[in-house]
Amino acid sequence: MSHENREAGDRQVIELLSRIFETILSDQLLPAAFRAIVARLQVAALRVALNEPAMMDSHNHAVWYLMDRIGEASVAYAQPDDPRLAALCAFCQSMAEEVARIPAPDSTLFRRALIRLDAF
Repeated sequence: MSHENREAGDRQVIELLSRIFETILSDQLLPAAFRAIVARLQVAALRVALNEPAMMDSHNHAVWYLMDRIGEASVAYAQPDDPRLAALCAFCQSMAEEVARIPAPDSTLFRRALIRLDAF
């Protein structure tokens, strides 16, 4: 693939992923604290997408599973003052920070985060 084609492809991935994250972050069902967590994962997800093009072609990629699970878990508690929700939020914040700090994230990193979230 030529350099120009690669750049055009990367630009398309960046634009698409930005729109996907905009949609997720504008979902009013997702509690505000969890929107910040998802937003923190955006750059890592973008890096994975640029290095693993199959991510954008698959609904079964670890990045999508983790985002989905965070969303599902965030609405599992009906009461906003539920201490389990606060614990989940703190756990997810910590996990998102760890993922975001990795300079070269990959699907394995997101898979591990998903396993940790499921275990929590």
